[in-house]
Amino acid sequence: MSNRDHEIITKVLAALNATNNTSRNLDKEISSPINKEKGNLQEICGFTNQKNKWEGYLQSMRDICEEIADLSKSFRAQKVQIISDVIKKFKKSNSDFPPSEGDWIIRKMMISYIQRAQKYKKTLDVSPNIENGLDNIENVENSLELNNKRNEDNNENENNSGNNYNKSIIRKSKRIRNRK
Repeated sequence: MSNRDHEIITKVLAALNATNNTSRNLDKEISSPINKEKGNLQEICGFTNQKNKWEGYLQSMRDICEEIADLSKSFRAQKVQIISDVIKKFKKSNSDFPPSEGDWIIRKMMISYIQRAQKYKKTLDVSPNIENGLDNIENVENSLELNNKRNEDNNENENNSGNNYNKSIIRKSKRIRNRK
């Protein structure tokens, strides 16, 4: 074997090693966890043009949270075991979901769902109390009317701009009551 053949073989082997190292680096980049950053989770995960897939992940999170988590408590009030159970079940049912550093994406999805569920529950809790709200409006009206009468008696000669303000509040509350 001549020196030239030896040089060619060395270069070929070096090129092969460089290719193997590059492919290992590419594999590492693909499977490396996503670092925590601010922004839209769908974009961070790389599902910008895959709306159905992203919504599938969100639906999976909703189902798991409804099954395991206590939706009446905030994320911080959840027991650590419950959070870890949700994360494990989500990873198990969505094995193709991109990994993230410390599972921060899954935690963020869980936080968002719990907050929305609590907000929705509050809107449901408010609607049965509309009648109570009307009772409260009537109580406010009655107290304002009494206040107006007292002011009229005490301030006959003074400017009654405060009374006009109270009367406008009473009119507004009557309009609100009439709408319902």
